[in-house]
Amino acid sequence: MPRNLKLSVDRGLCTSNGLCEHLAGEIFQLDGYRLAVAKVPQIEENVQLWDAVESCPVAAISVVDADTDEALYP
Repeated sequence: MPRNLKLSVDRGLCTSNGLCEHLAGEIFQLDGYRLAVAKVPQIEENVQLWDAVESCPVAAISVVDADTDEALYP
């Protein structure tokens, strides 16, 4: 059963390369400052999400288990 995950982006680390938006545009987008934001604060775990998270070259995306508050990434 997929876990429910909470997402956040450290805008101080984001380098605006857009990989997260390219790989998971329904989850992440670049805002007017060209910094990544999570479109949804919580989502069910899926491969597309993890592809985007793990592709961030500066590990600006944090993933936490919504039920246990366990930090899963980075």
